[in-house]
Amino acid sequence: MGSDVLSILRRHAQAHGLVGPFVARKLTPDTWESFCKWLDAGFAGDMVYLDRRRNERRDVRYLNPRARSLAVFALPYSCASPNTETMHSGLISPHAMGEDYHHRCRNALKRVVDALRTELGTHVDGWIHVDTAPILERDFARQAGLGWIGKNTLLINPDFGSRFHICEIALSIDIPATPVVVPDGCGACTRCLDSCPTGALVAPRVLDARRCISYLTIESKGSIPRDLRPALATRLFGCDACQEVCPWNQKATVRPFSDATTLAMDVVEILTLDEESFRSRFRSSPFERTGRTRLLRNAAVVAGNIRAQKATGPLLHLLKDTEPLLREHAAWALARVRGPEMAEAIQSAYERETDARARSDMALSLRDARES
Repeated sequence: MGSDVLSILRRHAQAHGLVGPFVARKLTPDTWESFCKWLDAGFAGDMVYLDRRRNERRDVRYLNPRARSLAVFALPYSCASPNTETMHSGLISPHAMGEDYHHRCRNALKRVVDALRTELGTHVDGWIHVDTAPILERDFARQAGLGWIGKNTLLINPDFGSRFHICEIALSIDIPATPVVVPDGCGACTRCLDSCPTGALVAPRVLDARRCISYLTIESKGSIPRDLRPALATRLFGCDACQEVCPWNQKATVRPFSDATTLAMDVVEILTLDEESFRSRFRSSPFERTGRTRLLRNAAVVAGNIRAQKATGPLLHLLKDTEPLLREHAAWALARVRGPEMAEAIQSAYERETDARARSDMALSLRDARES
């Protein structure tokens, strides 16, 4: 029965753009203890949900008590060249283009499970997990032979590099584990560590998320540290520096799952979005989960970095936004875009600011504006 199940899973996964299945050797991860050490070192930043459910990650059966096997799948994504026609563009990580991959993976795996039940003619429990469940996905993907964990902490497959999402089905039946374990292909290469704009890769396979641009622009809900803001450059959402230099990505042929034609957005336009227009534009996209406040925070930093004069009006408007996070970052951007011309506006915003964090940051922006 196991081989029949694998054949059915493979056929229907392929029909929905997935690669797999790769079947883990066991339901317990090898890296749980090192994961706990990483958490204890504070490298997760404010992703407190990782610590809150750390013990559940010790065994897939904590989530799915009747699970007997774990099938892992990959969803490669597009890595098309950015559209640089817009003068005031902010770069978007390729994984964020098109429909939110959580929806894409979950819908595909649901159809795979339904097809499995239909073809077997019996009910099989299948629990679908995509990214957000307390499972050490890279560990199980490595166990299953999907790839190795690279020095940039991403799983790397020899055929399509690291540009793919991982998702799983925990099944209530036994299926044979994938016999192949992919050897470490990084060798002596350190290109990913050397290219990180903020030094977030503090050692091979050790990421300090608090310095990672992807974390800062997507996961972090707070202020982007002032000393790291210039390192964002034009990165509006995510960062692929460590992937772009990886030799395995440079030679990989990746099958895209979307027909997205652009990997950039006009930051001036983004800065004008209110809550209603944001939701209308980004419904069912990865930006919806991040929310308006964080995306506009990022856009303000990009506008400051490229000194976008056309952003002056929207940034002045954001000085009066209801979100202190936006008021703080707007003041920083205005100090860089227009310098001393903005000192009076920043001074007024500083005097009426009631949020302690924003007020403190505005004081530094006011100093910078006057000194520029």
